Amino acid sequence: MNADGTHDKDKARLVTKGFMAKIGLDFYSVFSPMAMLETARTLLAKAVNYKCPVAHADVPMAFIQQDMDTATWIYPPDGVEFDLLNHLREKFPQPKFALRLMKALYGLKQSPAIWNKRVDGFMTEQGFTRCTSDSCLYYKGDTITKFVLVSLSVDDLLITGNDNDGIKTFRDALNSNFGECTWNDNCSSFLGVNLQYDLVTGVLMMSCPGKIDSLLAKYSGLQKLTSSLVPYATTFKKIDDS
Repeated sequence: MNADGTHDKDKARLVTKGFMAKIGLDFYSVFSPMAMLETARTLLAKAVNYKCPVAHADVPMAFIQQDMDTATWIYPPDGVEFDLLNHLREKFPQPKFALRLMKALYGLKQSPAIWNKRVDGFMTEQGFTRCTSDSCLYYKGDTITKFVLVSLSVDDLLITGNDNDGIKTFRDALNSNFGECTWNDNCSSFLGVNLQYDLVTGVLMMSCPGKIDSLLAKYSGLQKLTSSLVPYATTFKKIDDS
């Protein structure tokens, strides 16, 4: 879905039954940091202050590009046939076998942690420094005269900076390491938030009508409320403390 609630595209993925995995046996670490909304807003504010463009990148199939860190086995999906299975059926009436995962799949509890470890190593290789206050914010340069800022939200990246050559180098490295990424030089939406950014006037507006409309539809009683332009009614009068 787009940020305004309209349909974007359909996806179909092979996922695992991660809820069946047992900690200490099938996985050990599942923590994966997520960029704070305040971090994204700070990045956007810096872009407006320095009149820098804001780009958005999406890494395709990020999880399945990562090697597994533990031995994990899954049963083959129903309807999938293998030559090996046909060969086993000649010897065993009802053969049971499993497939070993070489890459992390969606549904595994540890997939986000494996991806974060990989992308953190990639950012370090590109000369970026991880921010101490938010581990999903990376910066390169002196942050004033020549800089590049990248905010990570799993496989969604928000990029800004006044170093155009540095941004281009980062984009080429991203495509080289993770395949052809979806790159938008003028970010119009990010994690369900609409962005309207006028680089000339230096005005950026954020909104999320799709999320608001879905909440109003979920809680039907809210749709009956009257709207107001300000938090308080225009007839509000302050009471004298004396």
